[in-house]
Amino acid sequence: YFTVLTMTYAILLMPLLVIKYFKGRQ
Repeated sequence: YFTVLTMTYAILLMPLLVIKYFKGRQ
C-alpha cells in the first residue's frame, strides 16, 4: 500500500520537477 502511494506521488511530481529543472537551466 505504501509503495503504491509513493509510486503515485512520484508519477504526479516528476513532471513538475522536470519543468522546474528545464526552466532553471534556461
